[in-house]
Amino acid sequence: ELSNFFTTAGFPSATYHLKRIRVKDKTLLQLFADPEDYKIRQITPILNTYPLRKFILIGDSGEKDPEVYKELIRRYPNQIEKIWIRNVNGANATRMEGVDPGRWRFFSDGYDLMDEVV
Repeated sequence: ELSNFFTTAGFPSATYHLKRIRVKDKTLLQLFADPEDYKIRQITPILNTYPLRKFILIGDSGEKDPEVYKELIRRYPNQIEKIWIRNVNGANATRMEGVDPGRWRFFSDGYDLMDEVV
C-alpha cells in the first residue's frame, strides 16, 4: 500500500495526488493526451479547492513537468512553496527560467531531498 511506503520511507504527512489509470475504461487514453494541458487541468482544481494550503510539486524532467510547474507557480505563487524535479535526462536550468532559484531544484533520487523534508 502506498501510504505504508510513504510512512516507512520517512515522507512527511501529506496528501498525495497521483494519476489514476484503469485499463478497463477511457482513462487509459490519458496516457496519450498532451501532458502539459492534461497536467495543468488536473492540478488547477486542487489548487483552487485548497486556496490556503501550501504545495510542493514533485515531478520529473522526462515530459513537461518543469514547464507545467513553472506555469502553475506563476499563476499560484502564494500556494506553491517548492518545485522538485527529478532530472532523468540531463535537463538544464533553462527549463525553469524565470522561477526563483530558491523555490525549485533538480534531484536525482529521494536522498537528495532529505535536507529539505526533515
